[in-house]
Amino acid sequence: MVGINQGYGYGQFNRISTRGTYGGQKGSSSKGVSSREGGFNSSYSSVYNTASAMGTARKMRPSLLEDSSFENTATGLSSLTDSTDADYEGFAKGVSDFATRNTSNLASLKDSASALGRAASSINSSILVSTQTDIATIQAPSFSDGGEPLHYEIQINSLASGQQSQSAMFESEANSVFRLGGNNIILQTDNGDFQIDFTVAASDTNLDTLNVISEGINSAGMGITAEVATSDGQSTIQLASQGTGTRTAFDMLVPEGRSAAEKLEIRETSAAADAEYTINGQRFYSDTNTVPLPSSEGSTMSLHSTGGTTIRQVTDASGVVSAMQDFAASYNAAVSHLSGSSGQGSRSALRMIDGMNALSDNETARLSAMGIRADAENSLTVDEEKLTNAVRENPGMVRNTLSGSNSMTENVEEGAGRAMRISTASYADFNALLGESQQTPSGIISMMLPQPGFLIDYML
Repeated sequence: MVGINQGYGYGQFNRISTRGTYGGQKGSSSKGVSSREGGFNSSYSSVYNTASAMGTARKMRPSLLEDSSFENTATGLSSLTDSTDADYEGFAKGVSDFATRNTSNLASLKDSASALGRAASSINSSILVSTQTDIATIQAPSFSDGGEPLHYEIQINSLASGQQSQSAMFESEANSVFRLGGNNIILQTDNGDFQIDFTVAASDTNLDTLNVISEGINSAGMGITAEVATSDGQSTIQLASQGTGTRTAFDMLVPEGRSAAEKLEIRETSAAADAEYTINGQRFYSDTNTVPLPSSEGSTMSLHSTGGTTIRQVTDASGVVSAMQDFAASYNAAVSHLSGSSGQGSRSALRMIDGMNALSDNETARLSAMGIRADAENSLTVDEEKLTNAVRENPGMVRNTLSGSNSMTENVEEGAGRAMRISTASYADFNALLGESQQTPSGIISMMLPQPGFLIDYML
């Protein structure tokens, strides 16, 4: 049994671990790479030592061939390469980087699965929604379920609006038609009368005068906005109240004689008006388009157009939808990363986090009805509208499906925890180091790899 007697037997390889141990000496390796020395961490050393051991194992072949009982082993070892230290180091660093990223992905997946489970198990608040959001929408705080669900039938007859007015048209570049020297106009509003003074020079054009008047109105703070509009050589002043409702109406005083107001000829183009609407048949008026809903714990309704809509109380789905989207993103990131490696560790981790695989057909069908599906690449997709409707229409079903014993979230959370304990070296595809022409039997590679859990135990 020459090969074993000379120290090249299986026991030699079984002593390689993520603790940086090789040949029974803690902190050492065949190339002097330590988990605590040489600048490599324990996971790096694990892969480096295993890969390096493959080169050492090649040297076993002559001795093993002397004993016919080791012929098959010797034939397998003949595929091991005499790779250089640089090859080992580069290979080990790639696997270590892969495992580091994978640990981060799995931790994120574990956290998001837990968060989704909590969100689903605590579905107990409601919001108000409008069936016709183009007519009215709701700004409402969430409130606890209980009591008779709120329900409102809304009919909007008119919206609150502000006044708009416009002056006569003036030839923009012609000499100003307004009196030379001092002039003024007076605007009457709900907040009082405001006088705007301005001066006209001999060189001023109509456009110059209109701009001066506009600036005076805008700086007066009367709640009216003025703007000069010019088109095809013609200019006009356009006035608009800054708020809505009949209280925002305004007027311009026109004294007798050659006054500036007479020249401007301000006319109303749209009247200020209050909103008129009914809630469950009761009529209301408002000078704004944001109105309160009775008995709704401070909820308000925004009016957008005339017509009818229904406001009803539904289960708040926002928390579950947001948590499900986060979970799907974390799950897909973990699966995509693991799928990029052909190592045994990746295959094991993918099986561990496949939360839908352990579900019954009925549970899978419920997930599908909720808009949660896995495609052929095991990537999750979430239909936000279907999930929202499922929460609102059957919150109990969603709660039971996404939380509790043997749910998808529990399976994935536990699976991600187990996958985080897979040793770093198990993610290595050592055949990739050898090349297609020098494939190593899987049994030999498995013999060299450390046992799952060593790395996490060492780090803790």
